[in-house]
Amino acid sequence: MLHDRHEYQAALILYRDAAMLAPDFADAHFNLALTCEQLGLVEEAQRHWRRYLDLDPTGEWAAIAREHLGGATR
Repeated sequence: MLHDRHEYQAALILYRDAAMLAPDFADAHFNLALTCEQLGLVEEAQRHWRRYLDLDPTGEWAAIAREHLGGATR
């Protein structure tokens, strides 16, 4: 996975494409949020954390998303 290899710019492009092509795919938003944070794109990351939580509020990574939002869910 590109993110795991610290290839954040390439990952950003792929995750943005995935989120655009499948806007209801929660994992795409989760991974895009992580990647945006690595690149300092804080506002974009927050949008994708929120979108992930909208799509999967009780999923296995929901607590992680909430942590990244500082405990906020909206």
